Amino acid sequence: MAILRKVLMIIDDLAGLRAWGLILYGALPATFSLLGAKEVKINVEAPNIIYALIASPLPIIILYLLIKTKCRAWYLSKRHLYWRSLITAFMILLASTAICLLAGVIKGNFTFSDVLSTNYIYLAKSFLLAIVSLVLSSILFMGILIKGSQLPLIPGKKLVDSLSDFKKFKREFGSSSIWNEHNLSETRKQIQAISDILECLENIIVEAGYFIRLSLNSLKDELEIVRKYLNDINGDDDTALSYYEAYFREHDIMKSAAAKDLYNNNKNEIQAFRILKIKYQNV
Repeated sequence: MAILRKVLMIIDDLAGLRAWGLILYGALPATFSLLGAKEVKINVEAPNIIYALIASPLPIIILYLLIKTKCRAWYLSKRHLYWRSLITAFMILLASTAICLLAGVIKGNFTFSDVLSTNYIYLAKSFLLAIVSLVLSSILFMGILIKGSQLPLIPGKKLVDSLSDFKKFKREFGSSSIWNEHNLSETRKQIQAISDILECLENIIVEAGYFIRLSLNSLKDELEIVRKYLNDINGDDDTALSYYEAYFREHDIMKSAAAKDLYNNNKNEIQAFRILKIKYQNV
């Protein structure tokens, strides 16, 4: 089960699964013709349809940029931001094209065999109809961006604000003076900040969607480890100083034998902790 959760987190991070609720809203305008609304006619015929296809990427680019803005707010890291935005935009375009094709078949404009046998002209026309629907999708997404959202299947404003606070903490911790010197007041400040975030996490995890909940549970585990390391150095006695050297200093400049022993016995865990400095500076 733990392996499955890890795999789903990787797929979500790369493909933007938590943003796939946007596919429903993005493909919604394409259903107008399917439901009997007034049809938008594509009067371009082959071979001139190639020129229309060349001019079609602009709505796709606008949609991609709007999705990227939402994905930036819905994830704790910018890693794979472009991929997850691109995949979500492609899925919206694919769903819209499929709906337009289905509408054409239901209305008797062509058959599925026509789609594959007439130089793909009907497929191209359905694609262009999908592009037209993306203009309405972009307007819908701009409304979500400006006013915030409490729509089904996509993260709400309260959750997005909390994610923003988490990212702010991670940046501050990544650039904290604690990485350069043993500062007791800074240590206690960061411990308190982590405690506040963990309390906040407890409240919002229950309201979050499945994929965000996986991410927040991972963040919770990570912060518990960070707090444990900070509690170890929360003091001015020799033990706390030894812990600080082991956690924050390179092995070759450690002065305390106790710190060197501690580092050697927990090398992998300490190296993973140190990586957080770089990771948190790039959220």
